[in-house]
Amino acid sequence: MTSTEKLEKLQKQRREAIEALDPFLAHDSTLPEDIMMLMIYLNARPQHASKADLLPRDEIEERLDIIKKILDEQRLYLDDQTIQFTKLQLSAFLVMPLESLRQLIPGPFAPSELLDSFLFTIEPWLNFFLKGRWLQPNDNASAETSNVTPKKRKFDGSDDEYDPNTRRVGPDGKIRRNQAERNKCFDRDNEVCIITKAANPDVCHIVPFVVNVSEENRAITGKLKSIYAFMFGRAVEPKLQRLLANGLGCSDKSWNMICLNRQLHFWWAEARFGLKCLGITRHDELNSRIQVQFYWLPRHNGNPKEYARLEVNEVQEMLQGSRPCSISASRVESNRSIVSGQIFEMTMEHEEAANMKLMVDVQWALIRIAAMSGAAGAPELLDDPRDPDSDFQVRVRKLLERKEALSSLM
Repeated sequence: MTSTEKLEKLQKQRREAIEALDPFLAHDSTLPEDIMMLMIYLNARPQHASKADLLPRDEIEERLDIIKKILDEQRLYLDDQTIQFTKLQLSAFLVMPLESLRQLIPGPFAPSELLDSFLFTIEPWLNFFLKGRWLQPNDNASAETSNVTPKKRKFDGSDDEYDPNTRRVGPDGKIRRNQAERNKCFDRDNEVCIITKAANPDVCHIVPFVVNVSEENRAITGKLKSIYAFMFGRAVEPKLQRLLANGLGCSDKSWNMICLNRQLHFWWAEARFGLKCLGITRHDELNSRIQVQFYWLPRHNGNPKEYARLEVNEVQEMLQGSRPCSISASRVESNRSIVSGQIFEMTMEHEEAANMKLMVDVQWALIRIAAMSGAAGAPELLDDPRDPDSDFQVRVRKLLERKEALSSLM
């Protein structure tokens, strides 16, 4: 649709709205409460900024050219001409910063082993991200079978999930949730959902609690250096390691939590929407203000492990998708719909704001990969890195065999 056509459509909608107003006000079913709510709706001015494409369209062709070169190099490196990239791997390449992708162009300084690590750890990490939201810290059920929404509200001393005095590690090796940090988030967000302003929200982790709930999970999270380096930059990688893998429950902090109503919490776990950090501004001597932008995400319906065609049409298909009309949200005080591009702010100490920005950045990258690749709609297809028969473990064994073979020739 051209800009002229968009303007004509908008003008037509305005005329229709004005024409519909008098009949609405004059109808017998219109109550004084309806008129009052209409006035509140009309006077509401939600913060909004122009929304960017999920992928910059002017970069797609360059990205595909680089990805084709990387694929050729991988086939040569592993001596296997049948290798292809999956939709999940393609999505990861498309989402990573263009400068990081350019650094992977085959050459004498291209990080082949680190690249191979990235290609085959992105799937287990996405598995963690999508399934981990629903793991209970004291639940023996696996992420695949647990479908009960965890208790996320402010701690009142009655929940067995928390220890009111200390953060103890349970007999299952999992650390209990930090009730003081959760209460801090609840108070910071004024005890309402930051998106809809509805009361009694869930306190939700941005990067799932499960990533360091046990020593096993913390160790897996600590081995994701290639993902941190490629997706967020080598300079950021040490800080992400510290925030996410420095100890049990190390990211169970208010800077990794936000308040959402229960329905949005559920849809967030399904990659129905994502949050993008627009930046941090100084609020006062002690605090900063972090801005996040809301995006409804189109979810691609497909198998994330299906081989991808490295073509513009394939990328465009992966970016297409519709949001069911039954998935929507609105502000409780005005009934204004929550739309892509709206901005929400939180105020916290400077260091906490910097930490939260990294958590939101991690979420924004992974949730777009999940939506584009089809993983959001079929998380059960993703590898569990602990499964010895998984593609991940098979790949690790092949790499070890490859290294041994090369060592024997030297």
